[in-house]
Amino acid sequence: MLQIFIFVSIFSLIVFASHLPLYFFLIKFFGFSNKNLLLLIMALLSLSHISANLIIHKFDNIITRIFYLLSAVWLGILVCFLILIFFSSILLIAANLLGFSINLKIAGLFIILLSLAWSSFNYINSRQLNIKELEISIKNLPARWENKKIVQISDVHLGVIHGMDYMEKIVDKTNSLSPEAVFITGDLFDGAGDNLARSVSPLNNLSSRLGTYFITGNHETYLGKENTKKALSGINITELKDRVVDLNGISLIGINYILRGEQKNIKDILDKADMEKPKILLLHEPIKVDYFRESGINLMLSGHTHRGQMWPFNYITKQIYKGYDYGLHTMDDFNIYTTNGAGTWGPPFRSMQASEIVSITLKRK
Repeated sequence: MLQIFIFVSIFSLIVFASHLPLYFFLIKFFGFSNKNLLLLIMALLSLSHISANLIIHKFDNIITRIFYLLSAVWLGILVCFLILIFFSSILLIAANLLGFSINLKIAGLFIILLSLAWSSFNYINSRQLNIKELEISIKNLPARWENKKIVQISDVHLGVIHGMDYMEKIVDKTNSLSPEAVFITGDLFDGAGDNLARSVSPLNNLSSRLGTYFITGNHETYLGKENTKKALSGINITELKDRVVDLNGISLIGINYILRGEQKNIKDILDKADMEKPKILLLHEPIKVDYFRESGINLMLSGHTHRGQMWPFNYITKQIYKGYDYGLHTMDDFNIYTTNGAGTWGPPFRSMQASEIVSITLKRK
């Protein structure tokens, strides 16, 4: 409880501090005189999303869902505002140094309209769902797997924003690929809302010859093991839970989300795999990449990063995950693909690539 309180407090302070540039922008560009009222509005806006998260866990209804969606959209709009305010401030300083006279109200109105236009693009882009098609060569791949497709789905974040309709869209696109197997690499759920079982129910219509396999991400950890189990009860899906299964001649290794500081014996899990067979690893977060490469993994599938979801956060994820935050990387007999995810977290915005599911055609090396 103390950790949750500390997290909420720090998050609230960060979000409030993020509203201060907007507060000063409105005063400077539009001359708001009632600064106390404006500061109160900024404080209420900064508390909106954390409040929506707390309320939706207690009362899940149409009103709280609308409030949650609006608060999440506002966070995305705020990010767009802050970025444009930053660059416009540089331009205004340069204009003043060069002796140009600028009408601040007109400039401020232009910044607001540009922010709203950019926000609209980000929102629309987040609702697109592309199929990312790849060919990956794997050493010792059994002949029966040649040219067969596997599909990776990750970071759907089913909950308040992404529901059953969106899951149906993912299932329809996946089925159109006629996959041999489907791998869900965590964060299937977002953790908010009471209709998770209904939202995930379209997975029962997912069609693949060898089935659907699932590992947990951090959001299943936040949701809790029992709640995750309850949501998935009755769903035709196999949770790997730190184990290895033989998938028609391929060792499929699934490792559930590794908590910070958790002492999980990864070596014991990997040792259960048949060394003579090619090995595919499902791990939510693209970490310990060098370790898994040296351990003989042939294909590692991860998600988690969303590739930052909104510019310029992609530069941050790239630094954190040492370049493995997105895309395909091949080193000798090792391949890793990190997807940007099929859904969104926080603001339903994407300024980078659209959301994706990943279709991988396997080739013999």
